[in-house]
Amino acid sequence: MTQKLHGRAFYESIGSPKLILAPMVEQSEFVRRESEGADTNSRQAWRLLTRSFMPAEQNKQLLAYTPMFHARLFHENPKYREAHFQPLKGSMPDTPDPYHQSQFGHHDHHLDGNHETDRPLFVQFCANDPNDLLAAARHVQPFCDAVDLNLGCPQGIARKGHYGSFLQEDWDLIYKLINNLHTNLDIPVTAKMRILDTRERTLDYAKMILSAGASIITVHGRQRHQKGHNTGLADWAVIRYLRENLPSDTVIFANGNILRHDDIPACLEATGADGVMSAEGNLYDPSVFAQPPPAGQEGREYWRGKDGRGGYRMDAVLRRYMDIIHRYVLGQDPPARKPLFLPGDDDSLPNTTAAQSAAETSLAQKRPAEDEAEVTSSTDAAQDKNGQPPSKKQKQGKGEVRKKAEKCTNPNLTPMQAHLFHMLRPLVSKHTNVRDALARCRAGDMAAYENVLAMVEAAVKEGLLEYEASPPEEPQTEPQTRPEVDPTKDESSLATVAWCKRPWFICQPYVRPLPKEALEKGSMQLTRKEKERLEREKEENKQAGLEPEGRVEEQENNGEKVEVPKEGMFDNIQLVEQGLLVLVNGYRSDRLGNARHALKQSSTSGGSQTHVEDDDLRILFPKRRFSVPERLPAMSTPTKKAKAAKRELQENKTVEPLEETPSGITIISPAGDLVLIVQRDGPAQEICRYRVDSSRLKDASTYFLRLLQGDFKEGADVALRHSELRTKYPVLDAAVPADELPQVSIVHVGRISPSVKSIKQLMADFLCALHTRDMSSVTPPLANIANLCIVADRFDCLALWRAYCKSHKMIAALDAKPTSKNAATNEERVRQRLLVGIFLENASWVYQASLRLIHRGWVGREPEEDAALWWDLPMGVEDELLFRRDCILETIQSLQAHFLTLYTSRERQCKLGYDSSPECDLFQLGQTIKFFKRINTLSLQSTIFATSDPPEPYDGDVLDLVDSFKRAPEYQVDKNHHHCGIRTRILPLLDLLVLALGEIGVCWWCWQECRHDYAWSKVKKPLVWKKDSAGASMHQHYKNRQAQSHLFKHLDTRDLFMANERLWAA
Repeated sequence: MTQKLHGRAFYESIGSPKLILAPMVEQSEFVRRESEGADTNSRQAWRLLTRSFMPAEQNKQLLAYTPMFHARLFHENPKYREAHFQPLKGSMPDTPDPYHQSQFGHHDHHLDGNHETDRPLFVQFCANDPNDLLAAARHVQPFCDAVDLNLGCPQGIARKGHYGSFLQEDWDLIYKLINNLHTNLDIPVTAKMRILDTRERTLDYAKMILSAGASIITVHGRQRHQKGHNTGLADWAVIRYLRENLPSDTVIFANGNILRHDDIPACLEATGADGVMSAEGNLYDPSVFAQPPPAGQEGREYWRGKDGRGGYRMDAVLRRYMDIIHRYVLGQDPPARKPLFLPGDDDSLPNTTAAQSAAETSLAQKRPAEDEAEVTSSTDAAQDKNGQPPSKKQKQGKGEVRKKAEKCTNPNLTPMQAHLFHMLRPLVSKHTNVRDALARCRAGDMAAYENVLAMVEAAVKEGLLEYEASPPEEPQTEPQTRPEVDPTKDESSLATVAWCKRPWFICQPYVRPLPKEALEKGSMQLTRKEKERLEREKEENKQAGLEPEGRVEEQENNGEKVEVPKEGMFDNIQLVEQGLLVLVNGYRSDRLGNARHALKQSSTSGGSQTHVEDDDLRILFPKRRFSVPERLPAMSTPTKKAKAAKRELQENKTVEPLEETPSGITIISPAGDLVLIVQRDGPAQEICRYRVDSSRLKDASTYFLRLLQGDFKEGADVALRHSELRTKYPVLDAAVPADELPQVSIVHVGRISPSVKSIKQLMADFLCALHTRDMSSVTPPLANIANLCIVADRFDCLALWRAYCKSHKMIAALDAKPTSKNAATNEERVRQRLLVGIFLENASWVYQASLRLIHRGWVGREPEEDAALWWDLPMGVEDELLFRRDCILETIQSLQAHFLTLYTSRERQCKLGYDSSPECDLFQLGQTIKFFKRINTLSLQSTIFATSDPPEPYDGDVLDLVDSFKRAPEYQVDKNHHHCGIRTRILPLLDLLVLALGEIGVCWWCWQECRHDYAWSKVKKPLVWKKDSAGASMHQHYKNRQAQSHLFKHLDTRDLFMANERLWAA
């Protein structure tokens, strides 16, 4: 067995490829491709198409990745494995034991990993379990050169499944995933990652991945949040930073911003990477890696315009793709094709095949009318039989119905339609007949795709003739270079579009608008938190002197005039950060981190003045050199100090410290007859010992009562030891040394917070409460009380703990404590209050905290395995909150659908009876759609072909969502229609919703006493809810309910949000 190569030695053994085809997904509904943010499919046929543009001697220069496979499904599900990876013509072995290609004959080799057509090849997996990943990798290791771990997928499905870029906070797990492969696989392991918020963290992240055993790292120059309309630009500077700070023999691939072939050398030079990866650029132009042919040697496939710029023709690329499908996927010779059309060449015709293929094309063109033809033929037959036409259109019998074609599952045929929609994007925008024909194509229907090819060739012929007839352009004397992007200036994608622009019949990239442009166009909306942050930053920057016209001033330093920040400007590093963050899109947030680091270094350096050379600091001060004083004045907080001093006076009550024996036993009860040993499991092993009174424990806790009885070994041992001690000591009191007392061990103390570094004081406070002693703090903070509630629930002594908290007035003390606004709105703190309210049966805390969680959308998240109990609320409360939130969003959505349905129906909404009433309805329909689109509650999408995933549910504050509806416009079609439109009709309904939203919190009394009738998730949905009559005021409607029963009040609100149908206009 040959020794496994690693690092640069492995990279050189596969030919030192400079060009890398990125991993793309197989099924968009299961995973999303993370390289560029779009979703598509990719199989070996597309890899062959990309390789076909490379000369044979340069084939080793192109490295390809498979789609991203789910490791657990790949290992456990043979059907999933066979459908996604086909290295053999027969089935792959079911067991993950190592096996090699030498065991199989040459005739068994199929598509994936074929040494002749598909090497070098890396197989990529997503995983969060080291064993699943290793088992899946063993299936593919005989058929690839390396196994890659995806650490970059930013999509929501990766967040829910906890893989991809959502592992980047769990470095220990990432290390285990990679190291397990590196140790046990016969082939190397690589990893694909995204950059983090700062260069330093990204460097540490990359070092950790390399130390785990990764031979190659692929760095995507975007952060996790940069996806969709917020994709922005990849930051090559961070990849250059990694190149300069990692060992020189580290192999790095760069990913991002590769749209044209000219981007490849530019990226290599800018980043210093060993190779360049392209994903979205390859989807729209499969020839992106190919060198353009010299002038005069274009042939029929490559087109060069009068300005000297060119590209591969779409009909030529589509022919190659179809021929690959025929030859390698279907195992048959491609149809005979005539040469591609060239202007002035009469021998070439835009027909793809000979006569036989033409017949198939004609048949495919007629397919949409096939059903109608069958019905017509049967009708004609009936007419001939009866001698007269039938009175009604005859229906087909069961035997006459044409059987539907079986669904094609070949992984090389199913993605064809998606590939062609990407590649033909400019062409189908102009020739809608090609778009319609392509939309009707079904997987495996090669005749239909040959028809599309014929239509594409005809369209390209038309485009070539049209271009030839156009007036000549001035030849370009100098090669055009891509416009440089300066992050300190106003950016625009228009320059990139102009640079990449080619005629519509030439393969070309799709240039996404930058986030700033998407905001201006309305295709991307700021969230409520981003809007609040911007307003807060503006105000704080103004107070700190961070105004653009007055941020620096000149001072004299050793006879030289330098520019320094104004006084008070650096009172707080955080304000400088907020001043640096000018754009919300954040595709230069890593430079923000570098500037912050430079400022902090300057504040702690030793000289009288420190000169800041970091270019990233010029984001805030473009084109300026300035000095920073040695010491930055601390931010004054007199209000906080005064509050702290006042609180110290109120809480200045001394508590006697607990005694501890030389052997480490904490004395809870001096006369105790038992030593309780508490062990904390998990990474932080800890053992604590306490002397306690067993009778107090049994009286307070059902857990200890049963544990210390004779039915269990612990109870029998304690009783035996007590009988032995009574022969030596008359009374088991303080005279008995603690070391001689019986010992009982407890391992688990409950799902307390992982941030509790030591359980010694926590368990001491808990045991003091059981022994009615004062705890270490008279008024412990909320987090401590929440953890103590979890411990009390673990040992089944909530009744005594509840009485202890009530007697010591802990809830009242916490309510009296002043809390900052940020702390009051923190999700973890709200969850802690809700958990304490549940365990201590405080109805006010339960209602307020549950109401805030539902309003803010802080529900429905999958908690981590070691998360505290408040992240997964007990007693079914967590599921109830999520269900209520979903019902509320559905109700608000039904209100929006109500008005859209009204204005799209045939019923006249304008009741004025003017001649302009129809125009008024059309005008209001347009205004309604425009308004809902502007507030980002409505998305217009074609049903012909799905190009994006459904939007995720609204995750902001529902009250903010209702407020956005209140901004409905008052526009009228003319001055005679003052009261037309949705504003006067929607505002009363919104007032009703606001009142109802104040009553959706969990009532603890009803939850405890009549949960089956009260809980939303336990009852059947009502069929219809209708608003009160128009004469009754909405406010009076809710006031009248105060005289009704307590439960009826809840049920009325519940019916509004849970009804299957709501009659808003009743």
